[in-house]
Amino acid sequence: MSEPNEYLCPAELVALVEHANLSLDALRVFHALCFITDKHPFFKITSMSRPVQRSLDVLSRKLIACAFPRSTNDLRAIGPAMSELGDARLIESFQLGASARDLSFRFSRAVIEAYTSRPKNGQFAMIDTSMLSCASSSAQLLFYTRVAMHAPAKVPEFYIPGLDPGTSPWSKIRRRWIGAACKLSRVLPHGYLFCPEVDFASDVVIRMRVKISHDATTWFPGRLYHRVADKPPVAVFNGSSVALTRGEMRAREHWTRVQGPA
Repeated sequence: MSEPNEYLCPAELVALVEHANLSLDALRVFHALCFITDKHPFFKITSMSRPVQRSLDVLSRKLIACAFPRSTNDLRAIGPAMSELGDARLIESFQLGASARDLSFRFSRAVIEAYTSRPKNGQFAMIDTSMLSCASSSAQLLFYTRVAMHAPAKVPEFYIPGLDPGTSPWSKIRRRWIGAACKLSRVLPHGYLFCPEVDFASDVVIRMRVKISHDATTWFPGRLYHRVADKPPVAVFNGSSVALTRGEMRAREHWTRVQGPA
């Protein structure tokens, strides 16, 4: 059951948004549109699909109040964000009033299908809209979305999206993802362990697995930390990060939480 400030975002929709490469403002507006549609008492997202193809009318100030910092007192971000969502084929059509106060929009077929095709027991993230205004980068919002989807598990873990050894190597995107985790660890009572997975032939990082620990996780000794690692894992806790040496990994072998210094 969702809280008043939450909405259910299926895993299929999470993946669709990750591949869209959106700016922070576009991510904020998209999640705000999903939240408002989800909470509307007389409108269903399926009404946007054929043959009905109804649009939903929204006051732009509601999007600002839902997803932007409290200091935001104008509507200038809405138009460019909607255009970006249209270019990414997440929005099929939209119209802004002359003063940008009124917005009429319709989600794309891909979004509608991602939103409605979730299997009965499929994964989902409960997105807390209060987190939208806290983020200061798109990576922070994307990282939060993955955490929201996986943190309820007993041994939660996920892979960083968008890592490609050819076009987006870990060395290029490392700073923004570690920074996103550091900021989130100040807000949520979590620890995060970034575990590189490498190509055995070239020693290049091909995937980055993130393990989450908190009071309700049940990591067993030796499963959270491994004594042997191809590249140093990075532990994130309470707003800071540290690359662990092999000696530190051996010292933490039986730990079941990501914490500060050993």
